[in-house]
Amino acid sequence: MNKRARTAYRNWTFLCFMLFGFVLTLNGFGGGLFSNEPLPSQQPQSLQAAQQPVAKTIQTNQVTAAKAPAVASKPKPQPPVKKPAPKPAPAAKTGVAIAATPQPVPTIVPAPAPAPAPVPAPAPQKVAAAYPASTKYGHFAYREAPSGSLSKVQGVWMHRETAQAFRQMVADAERSGAYIVPVSGFRGVSLQGELFENQIARKGSIQRAALVSAPPGHSEHHTGYAIDIGDADNPGTHVEMSFEQTPSFRWLNQNAPRYGFELSFPLGNRQGISYEPWHWRYVGSSASANVFAVARNL
Repeated sequence: MNKRARTAYRNWTFLCFMLFGFVLTLNGFGGGLFSNEPLPSQQPQSLQAAQQPVAKTIQTNQVTAAKAPAVASKPKPQPPVKKPAPKPAPAAKTGVAIAATPQPVPTIVPAPAPAPAPVPAPAPQKVAAAYPASTKYGHFAYREAPSGSLSKVQGVWMHRETAQAFRQMVADAERSGAYIVPVSGFRGVSLQGELFENQIARKGSIQRAALVSAPPGHSEHHTGYAIDIGDADNPGTHVEMSFEQTPSFRWLNQNAPRYGFELSFPLGNRQGISYEPWHWRYVGSSASANVFAVARNL
């Protein structure tokens, strides 16, 4: 073989050896890219020999790792976790609705209000408390005039002194256009008793009756010096409060004192008797003035 041929043979052999090595490399490290991975028994002895040290090294490392004591890492502290309240177990479904047991509602009893202070009952009206002493329900006691001392004027009995002054007053009033008339004059104890009982029945009590009428034995009419006067033109006002609106009363109110007459029970009189614009008494003589002295000087 000549030199050229030997050189070509060597180059070809080297190329084949390189190509074969390249193929082995690809099969060993490339996962059998071009062919199936041969079994260990099928691998070339040179490759097995090369892999044995590597396998022993891996196996040794695994054993060492298994025998090495595990190093426990310290757990990091965790914040406390609030456990949710357990939910009540659902009631078993039996097909029957079970009503929830009603919880008792506390009854709030309000504190008792303080009892109001007792209001004292008004004391019964004591009419007599305003009456002066020595009176009966405000009326003084008077003696009954003797029948011989009486005189009649227009059908009404009165004391002679009273009658004389009254006749003169009637005449003068008539000339002024006022027509006064006597309604009632002298009155005995028995008749006064009947009138007073009628007033009790009407008013409901002795005290109320005494405001408008005197008890028997305590009427000024017993003396013959007291007269109930009316207006001849207005008989409906006789012994009524409306008499105050008549011409006769207006004339009397201005002129009666000149004839010795005065109202027995004016407004606000101290005897506590109701106002009577028709009731007049004669005090023009010493005898008559003496009869009514106590009442006039209250």
